[in-house]
Amino acid sequence: MRLIWILVALLCVGGCATPRNHPAAASSTEARIKATLNERFPASPIEKVRPSPYPGWYEIVTPTELVYTDAEANLLFVGKVIDTKTKVDLTSRRLSEAHAIDFGTLPLAKAIKRVKGNGSRTVAIFEDPNCPYCRQLEHNLEPVTDVTIYTFLYPLEELHPGATARAHTIWCASDRASAWTKWMQENVEPPKAECTETNTAELQSLGNSLNIVGTPMTFFADGHRVEGVIDTPAMERQLSENVTVVKR
Repeated sequence: MRLIWILVALLCVGGCATPRNHPAAASSTEARIKATLNERFPASPIEKVRPSPYPGWYEIVTPTELVYTDAEANLLFVGKVIDTKTKVDLTSRRLSEAHAIDFGTLPLAKAIKRVKGNGSRTVAIFEDPNCPYCRQLEHNLEPVTDVTIYTFLYPLEELHPGATARAHTIWCASDRASAWTKWMQENVEPPKAECTETNTAELQSLGNSLNIVGTPMTFFADGHRVEGVIDTPAMERQLSENVTVVKR
């Protein structure tokens, strides 16, 4: 909560500034902010600068986080803004929106497809077979039904040695969905199998283009993403808000 009070204080300072409502002025301000921060933090890539919902403050979007600065780029707030009524992490939501994708462009044929119930809801998840957080997400997905899950095997070999080989074995299995589920939910090693087809390099390239640096990474039908473990109620809620049938 200390961070929130700091942000409230900063917003009060920022709110005293004269509003810049003209599009040209806003564009000039954003360009100046980006130039200033690029000079002061040359090792930190900035994807975009945009006005925040909080008067006088701007959002700085990077490949992995969203931070806030004033119109002069003299102050930087690194932390989360939480809606005290709903307990929603507004910063993560805005970052998710900034990195939203066109779900239809995902190469779903390169994913492991599982249909539960009527499959009417759709979700795509990038997962590492040796990732403990991915395993937790899979357990949280057990009671979820009426969903089509596309799992992209995304081994992070540097973090989880052996993940690439295990991902390849799962992909080569005669029943990929079964091999994946048994490994992630029951800790049953996938049957030894070899095949010439491999998606590892292609999916690594795709993940890099989508700024995926950790797993699990979940994409919902509207294109927004959620990084990390999602509990069952939150998964149900987000799936129900984004009902889309994707035919592949």
